[in-house]
Amino acid sequence: MRRSKLKASAFIVAMTGCMMFNKINAKAESVFANTAVAGFSLSMEELVNAEEDQVPDVLAEGDTEVDPLAAGATEVKQVTDIPDAEETKAEKATEAKAEEEKKSSEYDDVAVAKVTKYLNVRKRPTEDSEVVGKLYKGAAGTILKTKKSGWTKIKSGSVTGWVKSDFIVTGDDVEAYADKVCDKTATVTAQTLKVREKATTDAKVVTLIPEGEEYHVLKEKKGWVAIKVDEDVKGYVSKEFVDIDFDFDDAVSIEEERKAEEEAARALEEQAQRQQEEANASASTSSNSDNTSSSSSSSSSSSSTSQSSSSNSSSKSYNSAGSTTRQNIVNFAVQFVGNPYVYGGTSLTNGADCSGFTQSVYRNFGISISRTSREQATNGSSVSLSNVQPGDLIFYKNGSTIGHVALYIGNGQVVHASSPQSGIKISNMYYRTPYCARSILG
Repeated sequence: MRRSKLKASAFIVAMTGCMMFNKINAKAESVFANTAVAGFSLSMEELVNAEEDQVPDVLAEGDTEVDPLAAGATEVKQVTDIPDAEETKAEKATEAKAEEEKKSSEYDDVAVAKVTKYLNVRKRPTEDSEVVGKLYKGAAGTILKTKKSGWTKIKSGSVTGWVKSDFIVTGDDVEAYADKVCDKTATVTAQTLKVREKATTDAKVVTLIPEGEEYHVLKEKKGWVAIKVDEDVKGYVSKEFVDIDFDFDDAVSIEEERKAEEEAARALEEQAQRQQEEANASASTSSNSDNTSSSSSSSSSSSSTSQSSSSNSSSKSYNSAGSTTRQNIVNFAVQFVGNPYVYGGTSLTNGADCSGFTQSVYRNFGISISRTSREQATNGSSVSLSNVQPGDLIFYKNGSTIGHVALYIGNGQVVHASSPQSGIKISNMYYRTPYCARSILG
């Protein structure tokens, strides 16, 4: 009975409220209906709806959260709660740890030989397996596979095989070890970079080097890198404008090593033969000088004529060569890229210096040129740097004198015996500032 009375009371209160609301709404409509205020119309219904759409950011004490769908909303957007400060810190720490674990050393897949001389690369992961190559001290390969038995499979150059894991360094240990035993290279990242005599912007500029060219690093000091441009030029460049990397050597296959030994033996044999021929020629000249003065004079005159004739013949030989010879010379020269630089050498396989390289290349085509770069700069005819053709010689100065020569191969590139660290290589013609060019082929 009491429950029925309560229900009846609640019903009466609700009905009373509705009647009062209708009276207020009717009065408001009569006042505001279709009334234009400052260029806009407003009704009581719009005011009520506007109030319903505005949900407070913070609920008043004692209020309960309002269901937006119950308020007549047609779309509910997902709201992300603001996380607790401690939770955020813990999540960030977890993410950082995961990122750190995911992050790997750039040398994780690199194996560097840590030996006194060389490490055998074998066909199979056993000590009695066939040796297919040698990984010399400081040389590196890419790791393909590892075994718990203590072997690592690598690929380096033309060699693929297994090495003992005890004699290599990998991952984070590579940099520290390589820093002690490996050469470094600096690759230019600026469009044109100045090479200076000393590690200061006040020092004299030795030469200019272009973007993308790679140079041997001699040493590093705060903000500067000492590089070797050629055997005759070295200087400092700003560390800000170069990328420095280790210059890892590749493994040498047994076949490559055997071939190199054969070429070295052949070069020594050719050198001995030339020396013998020179000795015979010298003995012949000495013998002729023992004749009568008139005969000696005649011989001297004949020798002079012969030398003059030989000189003229040389001049004619390099001036009469056609354009078809140019590409043949280039093709012949570039096949020796990667071979060593040897000061005073003329062997295309066993080692040559810059002028020995160009002289030997031309000699292969029956063309005689002088021995040194300064002398070669007087051979042939002058040609502007903007009009050089494949087969022409490009000369570079060190200070006031010519100290280096390279062979132009086309497309803005030269091939040259650069330095003991770089050997015979291909470079941009402007890898340093060129001084002049000579056409030996006409």
